[in-house]
Amino acid sequence: MRRLALFSAAFAAATAAYVYFLPSLAAMILCAVLLLAAGISFFFSVPAALRVRLLACGAILGLLWSYAYEQMRIKPLRAFVGEAVQIRAVLSEKPTQTDYGCRVIAQMGAGKILLYLDAPPAQLSIGDVVTLSAQVRATDDNAVASNLYYQSRGISLIGFQKGQLQVERATAPSVWTAPKRALHALQEGITAIFPEDTMPFAYALLTGDTENISYTLGEQMSVTGISHVVAVSGMHVSLLVGVIMLLCGAKRRLGALISIPVMLFFAAMVGFSPSVTRALVMQSVLLLAPLLRRENDSYTSLSFALFLILIGNPWAIGSLSLQLSFAAVAGILLLSPKLRLWMLDISWVSALCRKSRIAGKPLRAATAILATTFGALTFTAPLLAYYFGLVSVVAPLTNLLALGAVSLCFPLTGLAALAGFVWLPLGKGIAAAVSILIRYVLWVIDWTSALPYAAVYTQNPYILAWLVTLYLLIAAFLLQRKRREHKPQLLTQRKPRGRGATPLICCIVLCFLCANLFSAFAGGSSVTMLDVRQGQCIYIRSGGTNVMVDCGGDRASEDGETAARFLLSQGVERLDTLILTHYDTDHVGGLAQLLSRIRVGALLAPNITDDSGNRAWVEEAAKQSGTPLYFIEADTAVSFDGGTISLFAPRGMQQDNNGLAVLLSFGDYDMLITGDMGATAERRLLDTHALADVEVLVAGHHGSKYSTCEELLEALLPEIVLISVGENSYGHPTQEVLTRVEAVGATVYRTDLCGDITITR
Repeated sequence: MRRLALFSAAFAAATAAYVYFLPSLAAMILCAVLLLAAGISFFFSVPAALRVRLLACGAILGLLWSYAYEQMRIKPLRAFVGEAVQIRAVLSEKPTQTDYGCRVIAQMGAGKILLYLDAPPAQLSIGDVVTLSAQVRATDDNAVASNLYYQSRGISLIGFQKGQLQVERATAPSVWTAPKRALHALQEGITAIFPEDTMPFAYALLTGDTENISYTLGEQMSVTGISHVVAVSGMHVSLLVGVIMLLCGAKRRLGALISIPVMLFFAAMVGFSPSVTRALVMQSVLLLAPLLRRENDSYTSLSFALFLILIGNPWAIGSLSLQLSFAAVAGILLLSPKLRLWMLDISWVSALCRKSRIAGKPLRAATAILATTFGALTFTAPLLAYYFGLVSVVAPLTNLLALGAVSLCFPLTGLAALAGFVWLPLGKGIAAAVSILIRYVLWVIDWTSALPYAAVYTQNPYILAWLVTLYLLIAAFLLQRKRREHKPQLLTQRKPRGRGATPLICCIVLCFLCANLFSAFAGGSSVTMLDVRQGQCIYIRSGGTNVMVDCGGDRASEDGETAARFLLSQGVERLDTLILTHYDTDHVGGLAQLLSRIRVGALLAPNITDDSGNRAWVEEAAKQSGTPLYFIEADTAVSFDGGTISLFAPRGMQQDNNGLAVLLSFGDYDMLITGDMGATAERRLLDTHALADVEVLVAGHHGSKYSTCEELLEALLPEIVLISVGENSYGHPTQEVLTRVEAVGATVYRTDLCGDITITR
């Protein structure tokens, strides 16, 4: 069985090399080298020669199969790339709402295309055939950000509707679309029976569709390390099989015969995601092994599952879902059993389990959950740090408190949905009971996400150094322990397992505290303009004072999360003051998300009206978070450690972009922020205030030609001009502004070119 594991591992490694970096010609040369190595190994009869042949054959097949897949499945579709291409495709998934219509994945020949259509989702169904003229791009086009993401899902093309759309309705339900139609019916059933506050979680838990999960809840789940419960994964398959086997009792053969087709149907419902496919293969092997009188080997079934997934699509190796799923299971298989034995061998745990049957069972269950979580987290943390820039610290606690309830919620949610199809009041009654458990889970997530240092962020170099140190310490501990286990010892010399790890745990905690202390006290005064694309968010730090000016961008809540993560990465959990220059979305859109993550002592805003209606939304966000809100009607000065912030109240027209101007002074070093003030308001500001010799100026309105006027630049003579800007259709920053800035000899720094910009004093 382990021979299959070696072969599959080599196949996966070669596939990854081809997909990520190996050109076709280099792949063929490598195949020749591996073939030569395999041939030479036949001249040796040692066991290592067999392993060389297995590894070489697996790698050769991986390279050849990846090349063949690219030639047969990907390249033929590239012939459709063009500005006005006539295409015909079959919708394979439920359409999703967009701002201008819908997007939907459709089958086109041997591959898939992601279509952006003008029609609303209600007009389209799974199985419909659409014919249209479209602008078609390849996913590896420079205009498309992540080719690997799309190709890992089998999507080679992206099409944008041009002209009329023709729809041919599916004449009769196809057996192949039955799982997707069942999923759609299940989603509608959950929506009909669950209360508004618990429906999104139940919807995601059972179907894996997180479209109804709020951005705030999604981030809380990410921070607490429990996102896996709503991303349909191996856990859900295991729970499904567990329920079936429980109902079948001692009839193991019957349970296996029912479980395998049910798993297949469930996997088809959720689109054979890598994590579900992995669980399907491993569970099937586990169920069939005793029936076929074979021994199940978890490592072999894990590698074989990876082999089958990559045979279906070699580019699936780039799927984050696949990487996290296989890394988590590898960690659980390699580390969790040892971790659980270590926990159970701790003196007080061992004594309590022996002496108290009542306390022993929940304690053993707790050690199983903690060992599983730590095992999975050890292997997935580097991936989470790389892709998301964070590692959850409270994941073990959150999983310990919530996983039991989630395990009950999953089958009961399915039961409620099925009961709702039979009799709606019955379904609603069961859903009401399940909602109690869901509310408990949501409370756990909300509570643990608010704990200090719930997660650490790799944006902070000190935290990144701590993570590297953490893994080095763990590796050193395991190596030392392995050497100790190989030494013959007398029984009287044996020590409890828990005692040996105590220095390691203390060292890890000490390093963590040092990293946060360095982060909190490193440097003096600084100003950071965050890269929030077409928006503005400026963080000011001096001594123990933390202030932010504006919090918005072109992705609203995501930009609020960007600001929150930056602050938390610096060890800042509370802002003394948050200042809003005006109420445009690109300056306030991230406010609610920021307030949900960071405590704010005072929110200062201009007392003006606004066309967007965001002022009322700002007031509601402040009220919901309990943040004091003060409207500035007259010039105000706020002192802080090492300097002063002067707020210049709007004069003249009390609306739109004519909001607050902010002058930041670190002794004789000044910085002026004017928000989106136009040239008229800037001239009025010069007339009413004695402004001169400002070292740093934040360009108004993201570099609009109607702001940062010549008079302002000549009066201030800034040394540096900062422009917070992203991809936009306005032409910001305009050449007129850049020319005016150049005329006064200032240096321009732009977030779209530089990312976050920090000025230290």
